[in-house]
Amino acid sequence: MKRLKTLLLALSLPVCAAMGGDCDGFILGPGGQPCTAIAVSSVVLDIRNAQNQVVQTATVTFSVDDGEIYSGTCNGNCGAFVLAYEEVGTFDINVKSLGLVPKDITVEVELDEAGCHPVTEQVDVSLAADNTVAALWGVWRVTSSVYGDAILRFGESGEIIGAILIDRTIAGDGNFYVQYNGRKIKGAAGQPIQSEIAPEPTRVGSFFNWSTTSLGSPVGFSNATMTSDFQNLSGMLQGTPVAYRRLSLNEIPASILDP
Repeated sequence: MKRLKTLLLALSLPVCAAMGGDCDGFILGPGGQPCTAIAVSSVVLDIRNAQNQVVQTATVTFSVDDGEIYSGTCNGNCGAFVLAYEEVGTFDINVKSLGLVPKDITVEVELDEAGCHPVTEQVDVSLAADNTVAALWGVWRVTSSVYGDAILRFGESGEIIGAILIDRTIAGDGNFYVQYNGRKIKGAAGQPIQSEIAPEPTRVGSFFNWSTTSLGSPVGFSNATMTSDFQNLSGMLQGTPVAYRRLSLNEIPASILDP
């Protein structure tokens, strides 16, 4: 039987589409036995936090039998996230969600007794809260600050990568672009990117700290706490209140991403 290589992430095709439209037909399995022409899921993840709540978003990377690496994101469907259809073998899976400790899991998917389709593996994935500075991973935008609007990007280990200081100049699109500690951002076409050295973020208990002065403007936060859903950050900046919210994937400007 020619196996279907329908590897899907964050997108479930209708059965007819996955089977080329032959929903009522049969395909021949090993030895010539008939197999129903349906697309059976191989692995379905139920991704939850330590409070047993389904996470809103997660990034999943996996390979089958040490083959090609696939990556994608669930958004609102992380309680029943289908990784692949009509695939069998050893799935090596990495699951990451903002504010939570990543997890690696291995799942064996076998053929059913008829040798036609995979036996679907339903996998519960519980992610613990990340108690390190890596909980900052992602992109944050100011919601309240006397020092003006800004966007900050932190890497997977919590390291500072770059900033956009919004509406600070009459030139170009009005923004300043800053990259820190040798890490690069894409920036905006035709506009300079300022390269600076800045301290790395720190965390003491539940308090986050990162601040610097870029192009004469204070940016960052001190003694900041994160909400339990990891979506909001509030603290102080040079003695005045400051607050941020984490941007969703479709809100992140390309200019703050890697070149």
